[in-house]
Amino acid sequence: TGVPSRFLYDKDMPKDFLKLLRNELNLEKEDLVPGGKYHNFSDFFDFPNPFKPDFENETLPPLESKKLISGDSIFDSINQSDISLHYPYHSYDHVIDFLKEAADDPDVVSIKITQYRVARNSGVIKEMINAAQKGKDVMAFVELKARFDEESNIQWAEEMERSGVKVYYSFPGLKVHAKLALITKKENNQFKNYCYIATGNFNEKTAKIYEDFGLFTSDERITNEVEMVFEFLSGKSAEHQFEHLLVAQFNMRKDFISLINNEIENAKMGKEAKITLKMNSLEDKKMISKLYEASNAGVKIDIIVRGICCLVPGIKGQSKNINVISIVDRFLEHSRFYIFHNDGNEKIYASSADWMKRNLSRRIETAFPVYDESVRQEIKEFMAIQLRDNVKARLIDKKQLNKYKKKTNDPVRSQIKLYDYFKEGNI
Repeated sequence: TGVPSRFLYDKDMPKDFLKLLRNELNLEKEDLVPGGKYHNFSDFFDFPNPFKPDFENETLPPLESKKLISGDSIFDSINQSDISLHYPYHSYDHVIDFLKEAADDPDVVSIKITQYRVARNSGVIKEMINAAQKGKDVMAFVELKARFDEESNIQWAEEMERSGVKVYYSFPGLKVHAKLALITKKENNQFKNYCYIATGNFNEKTAKIYEDFGLFTSDERITNEVEMVFEFLSGKSAEHQFEHLLVAQFNMRKDFISLINNEIENAKMGKEAKITLKMNSLEDKKMISKLYEASNAGVKIDIIVRGICCLVPGIKGQSKNINVISIVDRFLEHSRFYIFHNDGNEKIYASSADWMKRNLSRRIETAFPVYDESVRQEIKEFMAIQLRDNVKARLIDKKQLNKYKKKTNDPVRSQIKLYDYFKEGNI
């Protein structure tokens, strides 16, 4: 139903046939993009290796979370402390197990979840259906505008509705990109919330190749506000004041700017001022302008941007104090972390949102604070390892040469280093 953005075709296609297609599809000349004979490169993911195993990456089996497998109940483990997972280093089975335990637990009264992209044979959706069939109040917010997954999402939504799940659909002109699951359980004659909140989709297939972060928590500061997000999504209430979560359409852009302003003020007072960011894309003009202002005030800024980066680092009088790297390796870097030094009392957020205009202005996104001290330390170490990468990291520069960082006698390939870090029991 959308306007064609491009028409990719085999450059050897007969001209009369190309003309026929142009006429039938109402294509302009500018829409035509000549290419090769084969376009669906995603099929290569399942392509067999006809060569030696030496051509393949070393197998890195997903790790189990020691905190989640140490007890009989995932809920009991979450009550002990917040629990973090880093994919694909950790197994996504823990998320499926969380939902399955919720579906099977007679004390769980409701499950709420957002659906953006799910696996073709989704264990997440199956557990939603399982819970609804067992009489629980199950709600799913399904984003029908998830590019390339529209048909799949409609099919899953219809199947969930047939099974008794309350399904809510997209808002006109507003895409819901937040990754939230909320479980309400009756304990000691009171209702208690547990949530899983993440940077990536509820998709066990992409969790094997996308680098992402997820957090289990029962911290009321977070779970109560996750419940507020679901109230908004279900149309129960449109007015909310968020103190802990940053939610696009409510307070995300304003609070991010406030956090940067705080670093600017600290720098002007001679205090140490630092910002460390990790995201997929950095494109929003207002956020870039604010980062330039921070750089000129003396704030030291390190940024990891895997994809689009419209900020130009290293320019005197504009971005001298900004360092930007891009890491492209065997796993797709997909998590977003935002760390503000805050005069030594760091504020750390993980988020589903990049700093792009579409994320900050045209979507429902969440950034969630990390309060647990062990998880905070783990994220800081994670970022430190990535910033030390000198094998797969490129230095983004004003000339757009973007060369690899120079290797040293101590090569650091961050994705392998992180796998070893988690395997050695640091989490």
